[in-house]
Amino acid sequence: MSAVPHCKIIAHSDSPHLSQVYTGFRLLQQAGALKLHYELGDCQLRGKALRQHAPPLGGLYVQLNDGHVVYYDVRDGADFDAEALDVADFYFKRSYSRADTPAQYSNKVMPLGLNYEIYPDKPSVADIRKWMSQPRLSKYFLRSAAQIATQLTGYPFLFVPTLSRVQAMPDVSSEPRILFMMHAWDPDEIADLPEATRADRRHVNAMRAECVSVLRQAFGERFYGGFAHSEYALKHYPDALLPDNQLAGKAKYLELLKNHAICIATTGLHGSIGWKFAEYVAFSRAIVSEQLAFEVPHGFQQGSHYLAFSTAQECVEVVARLMQDTALRTQLMQNNHAYYQHYLKPDQLVAHTLAVVSGSAHVS
Repeated sequence: MSAVPHCKIIAHSDSPHLSQVYTGFRLLQQAGALKLHYELGDCQLRGKALRQHAPPLGGLYVQLNDGHVVYYDVRDGADFDAEALDVADFYFKRSYSRADTPAQYSNKVMPLGLNYEIYPDKPSVADIRKWMSQPRLSKYFLRSAAQIATQLTGYPFLFVPTLSRVQAMPDVSSEPRILFMMHAWDPDEIADLPEATRADRRHVNAMRAECVSVLRQAFGERFYGGFAHSEYALKHYPDALLPDNQLAGKAKYLELLKNHAICIATTGLHGSIGWKFAEYVAFSRAIVSEQLAFEVPHGFQQGSHYLAFSTAQECVEVVARLMQDTALRTQLMQNNHAYYQHYLKPDQLVAHTLAVVSGSAHVS
């Protein structure tokens, strides 16, 4: 690969899950680390027809000038895009599990890392062109329009999670408080959901509700959290709701993050590690979480970056330990700040994948 690689992004997907990857490439381009070109229409890639009107919303192809094809898979589950496995030379997967990776592809599939929605502080001409090229029936088209209008005009049509808004230094001096805000998943909102998926949603909801209950009981006003007030949550979890639903929006939630040193995470749908977890790392929080089901690269481990629990009562015990142990709480926060700076920031995340492609690094 040349000193300044030329990267062609097949920009068919407008999924917020891919915003982190798009942003990473943009930042590297601005820094002069690479040249960037967007393929916005239908195209061919190694004999495969990639059509703009049928994008894989959870994935993104990038072709490098040395011929390598890289695929970024940011979907929740452990399943793979079969076509991308054949087309790509390198397949970076958000929900990576060595055990779930087909043996014949084990040399090309690698962990991508934590995922969250994040954008540059200002849109570029390429962002506007990409938005204008998107199919009008795209589920994210109007959302993207509001986002770009907000960034261009400053008028808050839509809150946009940008780099300057989604990060913070460790705050180790204030009295520790605990935060756990989340949504309830309605198992019946989609008629043809498989029963296994419905059961997964019920399990996720039940664990979250139980954690809210015991954390409130144990820590009182030092804990803030609960379900956002959806119709489903109001009906099924009336005792585990947020005290003030006006704080459920993204902007208010991120403000609360700055004032809560200890943050709770539970497993997401399909065993995923949710956006919330990555946001906690970006805000240098002390994280208490269910054991992660997927691998996070670059040495992110239980004990050094988060403390794990398997039951709601264990969650209380771990939080109590962090409330009392200032040194441990501080170390977790500092470790997560360092991880964000070196590996999670969008430009760093993408740069590490390109280093793997160039042969100058490996993911572990």
